[in-house]
Amino acid sequence: SIVGTISSASDYDTYAIEVSAAGKLTVNLVTSETDSYGWIYGVVDAEGNVLASDECSNYAASCTAGRSMEVGLSGAGTYYIRIVSAVSYSVPSGSYTVTATYSDETGGVELEPNETYATAQAITSGESIVGTISSASDYDTYAIEVSAAGKLTVNLVTSETDSYGW
Repeated sequence: SIVGTISSASDYDTYAIEVSAAGKLTVNLVTSETDSYGWIYGVVDAEGNVLASDECSNYAASCTAGRSMEVGLSGAGTYYIRIVSAVSYSVPSGSYTVTATYSDETGGVELEPNETYATAQAITSGESIVGTISSASDYDTYAIEVSAAGKLTVNLVTSETDSYGW
C-alpha cells in the first residue's frame, strides 16, 4: 500500500507496476476524509491508453470506506495507476491509500484492446465479463463463435446507475 496526497490541481500521482503476463489488476483506493471535490483514479497502459477509471467524491461515491476496480491486462509489461484531483480548480482534502494486487487469472474480465472486430475479445456462451468504459471514445467488442443458427441473448448489468446510459 502507498499513502499519498494531491498537493495541487495539476498534481498527477503515478505509480508503476510491472506484470509478467496477462491477468487482472485490482486497485483499491481508500481516503482519509470525505471530500466534495474528490479524486479520480485509474489504470493506464504503457501507450497511455486509459484501461479503467473511477471517481470518488461526495457527488460520485465516497472513498472513506474504499472503492475498488478490476482491470484486465492483455499482456506482460508496465502499467500505471494514476490519481488526480477530480476538479481542475482545487484539491481534495486529506490523504489516500492505494493498493494494487495482480493475479495472472484472466477469466471474467475485459482485456483491452477490444475496440474493433479485429481486436474483439473472444468469449464463450454463458461467460460473464466485467468491463469498463474508460472514455467517451472507448468501445468494448466481444466475439462469440456459434455452431448453428439460433437465438443469442445478451444480458447487461451495471454496477451503478449512470445518467448518460450505456
